[in-house]
Amino acid sequence: AKTSRKKCNLVKSVDLYSDLEFLKDGVEIVDTPGLDDPIIQREEITLQYTLDCDLMIHLMNVNQSATKKDVDFIIDSIVYQNVARLLIVITRIDTVSEAELEEVVAYTKRSIKERLEAQNKSAKLQLILDKIDFIPISAKMALYHKQGKADIAIQHGYNLEKTGLGKIEAYLTKVLFSQESAKASLVI
Repeated sequence: AKTSRKKCNLVKSVDLYSDLEFLKDGVEIVDTPGLDDPIIQREEITLQYTLDCDLMIHLMNVNQSATKKDVDFIIDSIVYQNVARLLIVITRIDTVSEAELEEVVAYTKRSIKERLEAQNKSAKLQLILDKIDFIPISAKMALYHKQGKADIAIQHGYNLEKTGLGKIEAYLTKVLFSQESAKASLVI
């Protein structure tokens, strides 16, 4: 991305199709470029998609959580882009202790609160926090389970449930397909 001769600079989007159960009933999953993409146009693509999304999943590395850019993006998505639900997936939890993980979640919430107060929007704090859910995961340990190498993950203290993968699947099912889902409310 840092070299102008690379073909990745010419790619605007790539469409993949699958018959995943989660994609039924018109659900689309869009994996956008990150917020710190060196090519500004790709960051703009991400911002454009927030205008049309009902559920946003924001990945946040546990070791680099809640940057100012992350917090501003979260607030903007909920307050101005009208994202109905925001799931913050805290990744790489196998690299920190449980106490450190709890501090990351608390720090992220505190950063959102402080940013809203700085913007004189503290009245919207509870509205915003009510739309945000946090699920910590270890994709690496979940992958070991899916590849039949569960013994490696278990040696590191991660049974399949502790990886968080099941929590994400349950969350998506509830938010997208249950009677009280945001999608069902939007359709009505």
